[in-house]
Amino acid sequence: MAFAAERYSHFVWASGGSNGADLSFADDGTAVLDYRSGWMGSSKREFRLRFRVKRFSDRYGLLALTEAERLDTPQRWSATELNEAACGFHEDDERMLLWGVAYEFLRLDGGEGHVPNDPHLMDFPNAGWNPRMDLVLFARVPAESLAEGGVDTELSAVLAGIDKLKLGRVAAAAPGTSLE
Repeated sequence: MAFAAERYSHFVWASGGSNGADLSFADDGTAVLDYRSGWMGSSKREFRLRFRVKRFSDRYGLLALTEAERLDTPQRWSATELNEAACGFHEDDERMLLWGVAYEFLRLDGGEGHVPNDPHLMDFPNAGWNPRMDLVLFARVPAESLAEGGVDTELSAVLAGIDKLKLGRVAAAAPGTSLE
C-alpha cells in the first residue's frame, strides 16, 4: 500500500496547563509523534516517539513503536527495551507489530467534532482544544502493563496519555512555506 506524507495535530489547554501532539506520517512508511505536556502540579514532558507504519486500508492501520526519546531531559528507549518491559518479549519479526507497544489508528472520513476525553473541560470557561478530529489513536498495550513492567514513569504516562488521542489534519503548506 502506498504511503503519503500527512500531518495531524492535537491540543488541549486550560488555565492550569496544556497537552499537545503533532503526528507526521512520512512517505517511507514511518511516523513521528512529538508530544508536549505541562500542567500545574506535574512535571513538564517533551517526548518524540518514532513508529513503523503498517496500513491495512486507507483509513486503518498500526503504529508500532520503534523508539522513544525524552527531549527535555535527554533519554532514549528502544522498542526492544519497551516491548520487553511491557510485553515480556521483544522478537524482531512481523508479529511484534501486533504484540508489541503499538497504536491502532483510524482515519475519519470528513472529520468529526472533537469532544475532549476529560468532560470537565467542556464546563471550564478558560479551556480549548482542536475543534476537529480526523484521526484517532488506540493503544494496544494497556497502561497497567507499562507501569507494571517497569517502563519509566514519565514515559509510561505519555504512552498511556496518547491512547484515544484525537488529532485534526493539518493542511499541507504551500510550496516554499513552512508548517512550523
